[in-house]
Amino acid sequence: MDIREAARALKMPETTAQSWYKKESENPEEEIGRKKGSGRPVGRPSALREEHGQFLKELIDDKPSLVLEEMIALTITSKATADKKIDWNEFIKELSTTIIDKYDKSPLAKYKGAWKHAFKKIAKEIGIICKRGEDHWEKIVEPHIIQKYDQSLSGSSRKASNTPSSSGSQLSTRDTSSKASSTSSLNYQRDLTVVDKLKLSENYKKINKKWVLNSGTAVEDKIYMKSKEFLYEHPTHSMIMDPKSSLWRSCFSAEDLDEIITYSNSHNELGRPLPTNIEDLLSKLDKKNTFRSIYDEFDAVKADPIYNPEEYWVKRSILDYACLFIENEKVLPRRTEQDLLEDVYGFIKKSYRLSNTTVETASASMYSGENKNVNRTIGSMSKVCRKQSSESADLVFKHLSHKIGCLEIGFNISGLLMTHDRGSIAMIKSTERLHMPESVAEIARLLPPVLKLVYNCAQVMRETTNFINDIASSVALDNNELIYFPPCFVAAEINHKKRKASPSETTEEE
Repeated sequence: MDIREAARALKMPETTAQSWYKKESENPEEEIGRKKGSGRPVGRPSALREEHGQFLKELIDDKPSLVLEEMIALTITSKATADKKIDWNEFIKELSTTIIDKYDKSPLAKYKGAWKHAFKKIAKEIGIICKRGEDHWEKIVEPHIIQKYDQSLSGSSRKASNTPSSSGSQLSTRDTSSKASSTSSLNYQRDLTVVDKLKLSENYKKINKKWVLNSGTAVEDKIYMKSKEFLYEHPTHSMIMDPKSSLWRSCFSAEDLDEIITYSNSHNELGRPLPTNIEDLLSKLDKKNTFRSIYDEFDAVKADPIYNPEEYWVKRSILDYACLFIENEKVLPRRTEQDLLEDVYGFIKKSYRLSNTTVETASASMYSGENKNVNRTIGSMSKVCRKQSSESADLVFKHLSHKIGCLEIGFNISGLLMTHDRGSIAMIKSTERLHMPESVAEIARLLPPVLKLVYNCAQVMRETTNFINDIASSVALDNNELIYFPPCFVAAEINHKKRKASPSETTEEE
């Protein structure tokens, strides 16, 4: 094997291999330092050349001792600066072909972590400092890995199409994977694989309706470009956008972001003004700061639960909340989470009548922590099962099997709404945080804004149920596919078993 063949075997430029193919040190008078406990020479590039020159010579002499650690060390020393510093981006650029060829279909984050771990470890061993700076792995390496995997996948599909049984097996395998992953979408945050990246690309290519800003910028394009940078599953992969997130400051110009936020604020359904009859009813709280004054005022209000459901809900909400202070008008008793749901937030639970929904509490849900662990026993003859977390909110509003609203218990309350009225994105809109009254004197000031928020939430859910009913009553002979928004993405299930690995294998990033 000549030097050219050796360079090809090492997946490195021929000039780099030639520069290291030396038997003698260029500076023999310099002292060769060795790191304590390590056989690797440090401190002197010439000594490294001697060591790796012998390694190359063995390869050229057809003595295959190609070890990935040696290749990494060789690349680090060849790309290091005179002051013994190495840049990560220069390293992966030099070894990009090897990195791409050795990809083993593991999660991209773990694969990158394996290389970075080996890079740092070996650089430290040979006395070279790793420079700090931006990481361009996603630009230098990742696109080529995805492209290569896509090509191999396409080739496999074409080959499989010639064999009917193989074709069926391929479709069945991919289908099963998709279904399996969709049933466990609450397992946050999954590492993304090349298959996931390809799925993202396919979802993006299917988008034919985009929100184009005044500047000509398509919001979906920016979201997709940003989502490609992430190594883990993220809401942006499903085109979900919270305009207030700092994430978008580097993606959009100030003018574009201002246009998005302005639209979001001006079209926030949770901030709608209340109907006049509801406002008039709430105004009766003015200057009422005792239990007796509030109770007498609203007990006299005539509102029928059937003919005046909205006024009746407001009346009962205020009376029930005031009754929390019968024993002590100054301090609201601290209660358990379930007590808060039934007493303090009882008016939220009862708002289901305004939205034409049904409610389900976490304790009643099959996905609650209590029900998921009901058969969990202390290990004796069988292994102890790990306790499972709840996958359901404290209170869920449902229409048929659709969960269209939820509540998490706390003493502060704010609203979150996801809308789909611009292009193909789902926009997150939020309200300011409101505090629940902790004394009867605070009811007049703090309770009306909370009731307004809950009322508007109920109206949004009512509109959603009406929309679902309208679609369900429409005849569709040719296309009966379910309509989802936004373009939902769920990462594939992978095996997360941990084990010790050499630098040439997948390890977690430092």
